[in-house]
Amino acid sequence: MKSLSLILGIFFSLFMTGIADAECAWVLWIKQQSTFTEEGELPRVVENWELIAAVPTFEQCLTIQKILFENQKTIWGGIKGAKVTGVDISLITVNFEGGGLRIIKLNCFPDTIDPRK
Repeated sequence: MKSLSLILGIFFSLFMTGIADAECAWVLWIKQQSTFTEEGELPRVVENWELIAAVPTFEQCLTIQKILFENQKTIWGGIKGAKVTGVDISLITVNFEGGGLRIIKLNCFPDTIDPRK
């Protein structure tokens, strides 16, 4: 009976490890897209993706997303001539007086997704 308990214990431990490994992490990405316009030229768009954090749960990713959202609004709102609009915790737009626009997107994706591709 003791050996059966030991075997079941080992099997259960291995089984649970397999389940834990099958779960994915969540990754917070920030995408910044800037549009520049210079007199007499077509608008120029620059896009950049950056991985911010990887965490075990979607809820943790959303928590970091909310903090980063508020942080980005504060930073960009402190720039003279910038009008910041935060739509929700995933989108910020910054309009500049002299022209130009920055769109900031914050997204939580499973670690199996790379939005740069």
